[in-house]
Amino acid sequence: MAIPVENLSQLSISQLKQLMKVAKLSWVNCIEKRDMVEALEREKSRNIGITVKTPAHELSIRIPRGTTLKALKLRIEALDNLPARMQRISLGTSELLDTDSLLALGISDRSILKLTVRVGQ
Repeated sequence: MAIPVENLSQLSISQLKQLMKVAKLSWVNCIEKRDMVEALEREKSRNIGITVKTPAHELSIRIPRGTTLKALKLRIEALDNLPARMQRISLGTSELLDTDSLLALGISDRSILKLTVRVGQ
């Protein structure tokens, strides 16, 4: 499970550094904890372009990097009429959890996610 990004100010400095590393951000210029929180908050709101490969086609989506997988699934449902409950999204060989954010998973601009359909849901 990835580090939650909802309340960054409640995370320890160690967790913030880990999150910045996953997000490919440098903390060298962050003198205080507040600096790390501000950098991550900016990154959460930054729009990124991702590609979601479905069984039928590819979707290009621009979305804030702080978006959860659940919210991404709802966006896909609106675009592709595939119910969110039937979607499984993976990166590489790992299925991603609905509660994780794109930022915490290290998903960035031009990332490619794979969507498979759960049958019988």
